[in-house]
Amino acid sequence: MDGQCIINPFTRALRLTLNGTGADMLRRLLEGGQVHATRADCPVPIAGHTFDLGPTRIFHPHITIDDAAQALAAIDTGDFAGLELTLRPVQEQHYRLVLDDALQTMPPHQPVQPAPFALDGYHEPA
Repeated sequence: MDGQCIINPFTRALRLTLNGTGADMLRRLLEGGQVHATRADCPVPIAGHTFDLGPTRIFHPHITIDDAAQALAAIDTGDFAGLELTLRPVQEQHYRLVLDDALQTMPPHQPVQPAPFALDGYHEPA
């Protein structure tokens, strides 16, 4: 990854179980936008080997949420603990990865363009 953002060819959806807190943040997420999540480890399988990228930010600038209307209704009632959400990048794209350390050198609030893998015979995902 060498300090760059890449497209994760293995992740096209994130599934979350809500704990019943953060209603305002969830409402903004459900009304459209972007998602960011940090993993302490990020195992990536390549050619029969698993490489751990370490602390990694998983994100996409434009997502959709399955059953968003149902989730908004649950938030309105205050009864959303245990609710499961599936978040997907728009237009069947994939999530993007960037190492947490690399975020320190990237300008804040700027679009992060993914770098190609540039491997012979590899079809770059969107």
